[in-house]
Amino acid sequence: MNFGYPFAGTTPPDLFYAAPAIENLLRTDDKGIPIPWLASGWTVAPDYKSITFTIKKGIKFHDGTDFDASALKYNFETHAASPMPDLKAITSVDVVDKYTAKVNLSKYQPHLFSILATGRAGWMISPTAAAKMTPDELKIHPVGTGPFKFDEFKRDTYVKFSRFNEYWQTGKPYLDGIQYDIIVDPVTAMMAFKSGKEMVHWNPTPKEAADLKAAGYNVSAAQASIYQWIPDSANADSPWSNVDVRRAAQHAIDTVSMAKAEGYGWADPYWNQVFPKGNPANDPTIVGYPYNVDKAKELMKKAGYASGFKTTLLTTTPPLGDFEIATQNYLKQIGIDAEMKPLPPPAYMAMNTQGWKNGLYRSQSVASLGADPGYQMAQYLSTPSNYWMSCIRPQSVQDLILSSSTETDPVKRVALFKQLSKTIIDDHALIISVWGGYLVTARQKEVMDDTIHSKWTMNWTPEDAWLNK
Repeated sequence: MNFGYPFAGTTPPDLFYAAPAIENLLRTDDKGIPIPWLASGWTVAPDYKSITFTIKKGIKFHDGTDFDASALKYNFETHAASPMPDLKAITSVDVVDKYTAKVNLSKYQPHLFSILATGRAGWMISPTAAAKMTPDELKIHPVGTGPFKFDEFKRDTYVKFSRFNEYWQTGKPYLDGIQYDIIVDPVTAMMAFKSGKEMVHWNPTPKEAADLKAAGYNVSAAQASIYQWIPDSANADSPWSNVDVRRAAQHAIDTVSMAKAEGYGWADPYWNQVFPKGNPANDPTIVGYPYNVDKAKELMKKAGYASGFKTTLLTTTPPLGDFEIATQNYLKQIGIDAEMKPLPPPAYMAMNTQGWKNGLYRSQSVASLGADPGYQMAQYLSTPSNYWMSCIRPQSVQDLILSSSTETDPVKRVALFKQLSKTIIDDHALIISVWGGYLVTARQKEVMDDTIHSKWTMNWTPEDAWLNK
């Protein structure tokens, strides 16, 4: 686990665990747009070679250290020098005055504000605490500016926080403390929630969430991931290197029915494009590949595979409901005999970063509000990249990723995003998007204003949460 050290890898739950104690320099509004938080504002230089941040006065870390320009400098420069890729464009930070910092850039990246608002790159931790603890200690002893200070962590059991009385927002937080109980067994977790022992069930399954909602519990959901298959398009001897085969497979899968069956009301059939609704890159004019078995068979014949072929479905354990089996059955309709190949998580991740042959790799890309489309696709489809290694990278896609990642005009960026999405889907059929999933949360009726899974998937507002007894 790592819910206190921003300069090393984290998992999505770590962002959630960190929220009571650590705050980001920026946040996102309800539409996913970055807004000031610990920073009061920012100005981009006319030459786009620097960004000057102003910092709100009177903010302290839990150890009494001031959050000021020097603390921002420590966090940014340490992150830039770390193995983490997020802030590599930062070359240095100049302290202009106590509450003003000039961030110097090797190149301007419009997505910078998004990652400062939504991920570990924007975490601000105490430089004083960092000087006293090792990275491994900091990972499980967060020292931030948040509404609650860290008390205790017992691995696989709980994380405890208590109210920070010097929190910078007057009168907040409203709660005396927060405790995460880590219950691995889903049956035990559900029993604890229904008994009233637990106030919030962070991540029930869609089926469980539907049942809880029907029972009268308060359930919220936030767009999370697009579930997809990535064909082996990079190996010339693979049938998937033929664009018509990729198009046929997409036409053969009834994504609307799958979303309905799998999501229990919390899934969207993203059968026509890469980016989800609400994202600037979402283009409602893209038709994509609606369910049409006859069209799929025509394309298979055109590609020279009228009799079909054998392939593999590379997935991990546990399976994603009936996602894999349904895909297997749909592909069988057009002669594609797909053998299921579930892999343990380490081997599954190795396939992603090292490549695979003649198969479909089960993947999921971020669909949350606040995720920058240019940065997102650059992670997967740029050259070089560490993901989707058996996916071809056409020059037209590369050009659009570069353009959308460097364009400074927001209106022009949106136009480039839509063009990128259309190129990925219509021109090259690089991704077989199936459906978009939500992360859901159920809570007892007295839990108010927590915002867990109401907009951004991993962040919430513990300072605003209260109990209506």
